[in-house]
Amino acid sequence: MENHWSPPLRTGWIAGLTLTVILIAAAVGLIVPVVTQPPSLRSFFLILGACLSFGLAIRVLYQLWGLINADYEMDRNALTIRWGPVTHQVPMGAVRAVVRGSDLTDLHILPTLRWPGYFLAVGKAQLQQEDKHQTLNPVLFFATRPLASQVVICTDGMAYAISPADLEGFLAALHERLEMGPTQDVEPYATHPKFLDWEIWRDRLALVTLAGSVTVFIALLGFLFWR
Repeated sequence: MENHWSPPLRTGWIAGLTLTVILIAAAVGLIVPVVTQPPSLRSFFLILGACLSFGLAIRVLYQLWGLINADYEMDRNALTIRWGPVTHQVPMGAVRAVVRGSDLTDLHILPTLRWPGYFLAVGKAQLQQEDKHQTLNPVLFFATRPLASQVVICTDGMAYAISPADLEGFLAALHERLEMGPTQDVEPYATHPKFLDWEIWRDRLALVTLAGSVTVFIALLGFLFWR
């Protein structure tokens, strides 16, 4: 039985690389006039826009790195979802339902950077099956196809939406493993980028101080350009 399943990557890669090129071109286009004119408030805003465009391009490249390292691994004991530095292990014994994305309604996605062929997000949705109505919250999306082409694995506290390239083959293999049952109990676990564990993200005073310092620095820089 096949154990590794991959999402289709082509659309996400083409769209992501195109977006990166556009952002870098925009950054260069904003910087060029600054070099040819004396410092002014207009120059300051051009530099600020270039920095934002370049920073966003780096963010897109980071997400593309996660996309190329996306993989779904499945055996009788667990489904493991890998997306760059993020890993989720879902024990087969914890699976309560397997539904298609088209069965979800009233979908709400938290704001995040997405594009065609790249659907990494967190949200919530309603699941209507016969006379049973259920709220899925949260739903973690690790997909590259639209919702209708995704499969949703539901556990007691969470749901995972994925999009293997061979959706029908994946569903057949998943149901087969669920019917066979696990050979051993495994624990659910999740990993994420190490920088998310930094203490500063839990220190509100430090975050406010950092945000204030950056704001003051940008304001002073703008004042110098204006003068």
